[in-house]
Amino acid sequence: MKNYLKKIVISLFRIFTSMYLKKNKIEVIAITGSAGKTTTKNAIAQLLEDKLTYIPAENYNTEIGIPLNVFKENK
Repeated sequence: MKNYLKKIVISLFRIFTSMYLKKNKIEVIAITGSAGKTTTKNAIAQLLEDKLTYIPAENYNTEIGIPLNVFKENK
């Protein structure tokens, strides 16, 4: 039962986040790999500093990381 509810919550997070991002025309840059992610994130942040951007200080490396960051900034 616990795993079933967890899957439902994660699915709802994904759906709501996708809808929110599309509705507000928000672009997401996701950086993956085994090394250099923080350095790359900081370099991209400097390149986009004149744009309206949100660069998370935390690194949420889980299934709900993007939803947490999207909705954290937009309280």
